[in-house]
Amino acid sequence: MMQKYKIKQTTTHFVEKIYYLCKSLFNLLTPMTKNIILFCLFFPFVFPSCYGGTKKEMYASEILKSINKGEPVQIYDKIIMDDLDFSEAKKSHTVSVSYIQIPVRSNIFFINCVFMGKVAATGTFQKKQKVVSFDKNVTFFGCDFRGEVNFENVIFNGETDFSRSVFRNKTSFNEITVFGKKNLFSGIESESSFDMVNVLIHGNINFMNAKFQKSVSFQSMKVNTLQFSNTHFMQEVDFSNTIVRGNTFFNYAKFEGNVQFSYSKFFGDVDFLHNNYWNRGDFSNSFFYGKTRFNDTVFKEEADFSGSFFIQTPQMERVTTKGEIEVQVVESQKIIFK
Repeated sequence: MMQKYKIKQTTTHFVEKIYYLCKSLFNLLTPMTKNIILFCLFFPFVFPSCYGGTKKEMYASEILKSINKGEPVQIYDKIIMDDLDFSEAKKSHTVSVSYIQIPVRSNIFFINCVFMGKVAATGTFQKKQKVVSFDKNVTFFGCDFRGEVNFENVIFNGETDFSRSVFRNKTSFNEITVFGKKNLFSGIESESSFDMVNVLIHGNINFMNAKFQKSVSFQSMKVNTLQFSNTHFMQEVDFSNTIVRGNTFFNYAKFEGNVQFSYSKFFGDVDFLHNNYWNRGDFSNSFFYGKTRFNDTVFKEEADFSGSFFIQTPQMERVTTKGEIEVQVVESQKIIFK
């Protein structure tokens, strides 16, 4: 016991000497130098998120390596430096004389990542079109796409989530097929053209709180429920030939360019409440089968409903327009809103 006590005392005495020596040396420093040393010592503990939050770089080859092994892709806070093309995955099989299918069986999960190059899921091989099929869910949450995004002809068998992502370059989801019930693009921001033309979505799609700075096209979309509430369209938007099997929501949407909803079919209820149309709104030759509301909507220019039919009389209370709005209700006579 006495021996252990002496060792402890000796160690303590040595530490005390080191402490007083460091203190003496510290007191010899200038005040500015002291502040710099203290800042460097305590900064990691006071601001841990800033100290350790730097995104790390990685390359697409690492992601494709996991996919080729059938491993899930779960990536957080990374910068992908080069082009990521899911059609470069090794597994493939020919489905016709003109198509090669690339099955991606991994869960794809990116959170707060930056993609410096292109992100694609399409390509060609020996004049055959590569078609990527994602077997599970695909998530790009809060991501920053600096290059082009091309998911044309992709098959999404699971749910998709691109919420709060920023698309800074040309983006295309044309000809996609989506089997997932819930598909989220809420809060996205597109700085360039954004196209989702001729798509088949078996579930719902949600673009609530999105912002599109350039022209947008959703022409010939087939979907269950369509949600675009509080969305800002800064240039022209095209929803012509759209078929919505369920309900449609465009409440508090803002349109600064021409709007096309012509030749569309809405089988559920439709809400265009508190909308602001800065130019022409074209709803010509469309069919509205459910309850339809345009209350508190402002058309800066004309609203065209020629050739359209409403099963129920639409609600158009406090609607402002440059001219008259003439609609045809199937079970009653022609109605004119002034």
